[in-house]
Amino acid sequence: MEIKGQVCETGGRKLESGRYINEDGLITFVAKYEENEHTFVIVMDGATGLGKDHQIEEGYTSAEWYVKYMMNAMHETFTQNPTCDLEFVVENAIIKAAEEIIKYENENNIILEEYQKPSAGLSLLRTNGITTEVYLIGDTQAIVAYKNSVVSELDNPNQRALQKLDGNVISRMVELAKEKGYNVLDARNEDEIQEMLRINRSKKNSGCDDGYWVCGTTEGTAKHGAYIELLNDDIAGILLASDGFDLSTLEVDLNEAHKIILEKGVEQVRNVIREKQEEDSYCNKFPRFKKCDDLTAIYLDYLI
Repeated sequence: MEIKGQVCETGGRKLESGRYINEDGLITFVAKYEENEHTFVIVMDGATGLGKDHQIEEGYTSAEWYVKYMMNAMHETFTQNPTCDLEFVVENAIIKAAEEIIKYENENNIILEEYQKPSAGLSLLRTNGITTEVYLIGDTQAIVAYKNSVVSELDNPNQRALQKLDGNVISRMVELAKEKGYNVLDARNEDEIQEMLRINRSKKNSGCDDGYWVCGTTEGTAKHGAYIELLNDDIAGILLASDGFDLSTLEVDLNEAHKIILEKGVEQVRNVIREKQEEDSYCNKFPRFKKCDDLTAIYLDYLI
């Protein structure tokens, strides 16, 4: 298995300091246990809490801090014990991050509501050369190309739940744009849309019927993620990506999108996505919450 391309970049937002914000994260590393090497890939897609952002680390959004903290915690555990259970490692990192946020609350004499706290989607992959394990929670993509020519997205119930909630908000944004004669992106600022987003964020890790689970601060979260184990002999390639790597802008099916990724590489596909988003800067053709999101993608070639 070999990495055949990777990208992790900002969507263009800036802090007042002028620094570009990137709430995505990507790390790869190898850890050895006895005589066996284990390769790890971690992709995270952070989300800052709604309303005023409470910067836990000065100079960074809360989501940037959260993603960095979570990745460092998981990296440390896997480096010490490469065969550790994936769900256990994710849960342990969440608990440690939650403790840091509680410290921040105590130091500032505040209590953050759930929708005000940072969170992140996660794709976590471990392979030992024989099998590949993938753990998914929140809104991240994991697409597998099999040697039998089938290309499919790994099942992630939390991704489906999030996409349904977001889809309802975006549909309403489209309706408002038509009713009031402005662009879809302008509808994001409407009070009605902000309230819908707040309600949806409150469903995070709540256990409600139409809610979803994502890395956050709630104890017991990790057991709600999806775990998939694959045989390496069956795999041609795997793409892990944040939702900013929006393949729908290519306007082709998943099989054709995979062919384009193989032909052009993730970096060039990134350029195509950015060009499409720039052409649709008001989000009318491809309705979404912002012109450009942070974007992360990595392609693993199992045929090498």
